[in-house]
Amino acid sequence: MDIRDINKIETETKEFDWRFIFGPYNSEFKGGSIDYCQLPVGGDNSLHVHTECYEIYYILSGSGEIIVDEEHSTIDEGQAVHILPNKKRQLKNIGSKPLKYLAFFVPPHRTSEIYNYGPNGEIIRDTQHYGKLRLKRSSDRKRP
Repeated sequence: MDIRDINKIETETKEFDWRFIFGPYNSEFKGGSIDYCQLPVGGDNSLHVHTECYEIYYILSGSGEIIVDEEHSTIDEGQAVHILPNKKRQLKNIGSKPLKYLAFFVPPHRTSEIYNYGPNGEIIRDTQHYGKLRLKRSSDRKRP
């Protein structure tokens, strides 16, 4: 058994609170990965795509706007959204308190397969070096 306290896990970014809870990079959990994230009021996780994994956001508290490709919807505490690989996605905090959520990935989240987009759809940042704990699989990287 492996019990984790998210309050003792270091955040991976300066942009928002993003903590790797379980995944093959930090545990024996190999089939997927789970992250805890918290967006400040007015914050977002930037428009991005995962080329290899399915993703589920489960909202723990707060209110957000979820964008998947051209579709926009609100998402609130207790709700979840499933996003397919190769779909552009962004979660924005539109509420009056921090937006806290869990992000589930199958197969496991790898920073080498995330691409961020600018306002005109251009790739503005390849985040293969994002985060300290990651699988190194540069050989199978694909641009969307």
